[in-house]
Amino acid sequence: MSEFGMLAASLERRGLGIGRELVRFAELDAQQNGFETMQLELLVPRGWSHPSKVFFGEWYMRIGYKVTSTGSIEDLYPEPAPHLATTCDFIIYRKGSDSRRRIGASLRYQE
Repeated sequence: MSEFGMLAASLERRGLGIGRELVRFAELDAQQNGFETMQLELLVPRGWSHPSKVFFGEWYMRIGYKVTSTGSIEDLYPEPAPHLATTCDFIIYRKGSDSRRRIGASLRYQE
């Protein structure tokens, strides 16, 4: 399994396809290195919604990722948890062999 994270375009550039190209690159690199599954983690505030986190969660689903689990940051990463401004959870998304979508399947490629 391969992973990517911290890929984001600035708000001023959102909608231009930069994020899609970043994900495309990560997925193609994973495929070329023999990986069949891609995973990402979205850190979300517990008990309230942040607009950017909602946007990203919906976007990941649109490009073929499925939620596979949710966990607390305290369980997954106990050391940084006390330093966050608010309590958070992780939503784990996957795309690939353990789901019905292949890596790269939902992205439009420009060759």
